[in-house]
Amino acid sequence: MEYSFRNCTLDDFDFLFKLKKENFKWYVDKIWGWNDDDQKQRLKQDLAEHLAHKRIILVGSKKVGVYAVHITENGDLLMK
Repeated sequence: MEYSFRNCTLDDFDFLFKLKKENFKWYVDKIWGWNDDDQKQRLKQDLAEHLAHKRIILVGSKKVGVYAVHITENGDLLMK
């Protein structure tokens, strides 16, 4: 299987929200309660601040995940 990465764009919002919901809804719901509108706002805020750091993981041409690399002021990498 061939995999690759590409820069994340705002066009990936629906995919990213679905991914977030599938992976974190259970946990968020137990602590604060899940609200789609609130979580979409949080994702929009995250993308506004960190879009340039995010990469979409592709298997073939199918989007399967996301990762983020942040570089600190000291030049250290923070993988999220």
